[in-house]
Amino acid sequence: MKKIMSILALAVALFLTACSQQEQTPKASSSASSHSSETVASTSAEKEQVQSIDGSYRGQDAESTILLVVTGQKGTYTVTDSDGEEETKEVAIDPVNQSMRIGDELYRYRVEGDQLSLEDLEQAEDDQGTIVLTRQ
Repeated sequence: MKKIMSILALAVALFLTACSQQEQTPKASSSASSHSSETVASTSAEKEQVQSIDGSYRGQDAESTILLVVTGQKGTYTVTDSDGEEETKEVAIDPVNQSMRIGDELYRYRVEGDQLSLEDLEQAEDDQGTIVLTRQ
């Protein structure tokens, strides 16, 4: 009988200890959670201060002329071939990740002064997939 009482007392003590630890864990986790949301909020605020790329950009290669016109998070990308044929694609911009989708292709953009560089993220590693445009 003493063994049963000892085991029962030990089980109750373990149960009470586990319950008291569970009550403390959400408090610690909620303070850690609120701290990490503050970090995320400040990081998001920093990213939102990214330089606006609104405007017109022009570039040229041996075969065509490129005109990119950006307003807010949208724009148009027009390629004019040497024979005068034009192709225009819709542009969607993600300023937080500094990426833009031109038609079906995804690019990462970088601004350095008047230069806007577009790096093709879906291009093969051994191929140079960078387009450099100049602000007009």
